[in-house]
Amino acid sequence: MSHECSPSDYLDRWSIFASTNAIPNKGRFWKVMNVYLSEVCLAAHLEPRSSEDMKGAEWKPAEAKEELSSLLRRLKYLAMDHDIYYPVVGVIDRSPSQPPKGWGDGGHVARWIADQEWHRGAFLLYLEKDDSEGISQGSVRGRLRDLLGGEPMGWPEERETEERNCEYFSKKIEEAFEKTSPRGDLATRLAHDLFGVFKAACSEEDTAQINREDAFKAVISGWVDNLIRQAKETAQGWVG
Repeated sequence: MSHECSPSDYLDRWSIFASTNAIPNKGRFWKVMNVYLSEVCLAAHLEPRSSEDMKGAEWKPAEAKEELSSLLRRLKYLAMDHDIYYPVVGVIDRSPSQPPKGWGDGGHVARWIADQEWHRGAFLLYLEKDDSEGISQGSVRGRLRDLLGGEPMGWPEERETEERNCEYFSKKIEEAFEKTSPRGDLATRLAHDLFGVFKAACSEEDTAQINREDAFKAVISGWVDNLIRQAKETAQGWVG
């Protein structure tokens, strides 16, 4: 890859925003500096809000940790809504120019990264120093460059999508089940059985009923009750 352009221009080729002014920033603790998309991953450049932004308020690690998780998971689900299925990565600047009170050297964020019970692989995190003058290894921009790597991809334009109703999910599940056998293990057989109940409910004339949460719960509840009844009858037969 050629590095003749400036660090900012070099990363702009992967940015999904026309300008940084278009980036939504509503978090209390984190500021999204940019979001990038390539054929390798979806990456967000983040930094803690400045002391000025926080109006002198104290940095609260527990709340900041929760907000960070929500932010990256929301980005992941937004991408999935557009049929984008790439790893989501957050690259955090550990040396912002105006760190909030209580930020220190950002070492507590490094501990979050190692906490597998927290993120459970839903996203990846990197904590790097800022390097506004270049894209050296170990810097925020250097890490983003290494992560993105592949060809840039534009964020899909808004398009008319198929309504995600009962019929939509029925079709998607049926496509997935075409690859499995109804005579597989117990879990597979139960899944096929449940899908049969779901599909039958979707074929009812008044499909609006099944789209209501309470009605769908009733279908599932009826299926579970039937399984329990069959299990009890089988057990009584063994005892008898």
